[in-house]
Amino acid sequence: MRFVVVILSIVVLAWAPGIVLAQGLGLPSFGGLMGGPSCAPKADPKGGAGLTFDVGYLISSRAAVLDITAEGAVPGGTSQFTHRYPVEGLWLALSADGRVGDLGVFARGSWLVPANRLSEEFYLFSGATGHRNWSTKIQWYNGDIAGLYPAYGGVSGIGGFRFDSFSTNFGDPAGVSPNFTAARPGDEADLTMTAYIPYVGLVVNLDSVVKFGLIGFPWVPGTVKYSSTFGGTVPGGLRYEASGNLKRSYFLETFAEFGTQVMGGYAGIFGILTYLHTAADVDLDRLGVAVPTSVSYTLTHDRQNWILGGKFALSFNLPYIPY
Repeated sequence: MRFVVVILSIVVLAWAPGIVLAQGLGLPSFGGLMGGPSCAPKADPKGGAGLTFDVGYLISSRAAVLDITAEGAVPGGTSQFTHRYPVEGLWLALSADGRVGDLGVFARGSWLVPANRLSEEFYLFSGATGHRNWSTKIQWYNGDIAGLYPAYGGVSGIGGFRFDSFSTNFGDPAGVSPNFTAARPGDEADLTMTAYIPYVGLVVNLDSVVKFGLIGFPWVPGTVKYSSTFGGTVPGGLRYEASGNLKRSYFLETFAEFGTQVMGGYAGIFGILTYLHTAADVDLDRLGVAVPTSVSYTLTHDRQNWILGGKFALSFNLPYIPY
């Protein structure tokens, strides 16, 4: 249901500015960050709006890494958790674009249909190393809104904002190190991260056939929550809970596209490489003991992904409304 709301909001965002300004939409389709029929906005105010459908497969060029490390010694406790797991699946996106004056406007929502894989975890408990594998359940969706302004020739500057929601449930642990009987099959863990990603960059459009660009930002605000059970639900089991704000985080994305006009629309193939590094200082509360404790940890999470796929864009004209 949330995905449907995002998609409907995209269409409204792409159309509303021209309606409010009563200037006609004048919105050439630049088909999202990778471009559609034209990345660079044209001066003609009698343009149209555009919708772009993207289907791709997202793969991890490197495994996602979640690391939680204590800032000091933790006698009788877990001083480090490290999860490594691939993030893969079918990536679906719908975007709408247009123009207000010389400014191109763009909005997109995307959703990952995950191919959940195993996560490998290493941990330090009471000074000794343990290991186990987890099944994962991933949910990842985001929404973009951005503006493009022609700088020179086919080069446009871009600035925008991305809402990124990512969560992973770790369950059904197996392959537990036999030296650590405190780790039981009933254990589970949850990671929830929300990032509010600003970005700036450049998009290059070569005759609406080849397009490529780069966006990024050295600061990413957001929040993260982590919780886990250690030792199952039996007496003596532990519960860890932590939350904090993202710090020392950054984002980088590069993309390229090749396409052509087809049957009144636009079809193309594309590739996107995204890297997101997040970090937070958290107080990990250790529950389930006679005297609950709270220890300072550093939480980091890295995701580096490729998306390879195809797209189809439709452009259509709306009535021109003069002053």
